[in-house]
Amino acid sequence: MNEIALHLAAQSEIKKIPTEDREIYEFVVAYEEQLADRASTEEEFQVLLLSREPYEAAAAEFARSGPEIVAIVNHWERHIQSKVSARMRRLGWYRLHQSPTTTSSMSFVLTL
Repeated sequence: MNEIALHLAAQSEIKKIPTEDREIYEFVVAYEEQLADRASTEEEFQVLLLSREPYEAAAAEFARSGPEIVAIVNHWERHIQSKVSARMRRLGWYRLHQSPTTTSSMSFVLTL
């Protein structure tokens, strides 16, 4: 298994999310990726994330409150990380580790 397999495992879990929640989750993640592309440094990316812009845009797009969008995204991030981590533990090859410098991105660390 490698990083591609881990990504595919996460994508498999994302596909299982109920439609509206999945659309919200994917909207926020895509928006965060756009912010990452705009930022020239990690610090600038962090500042852009702290602006809450992805959540505000999703709230407007999906006619939901900002706190509701945050709760939905956080719930599914934890769910996806839990499911992928459990899958990797069953395989015994990887340990899931969320980087403290990202919000919705997952990073994986190889453990042998």
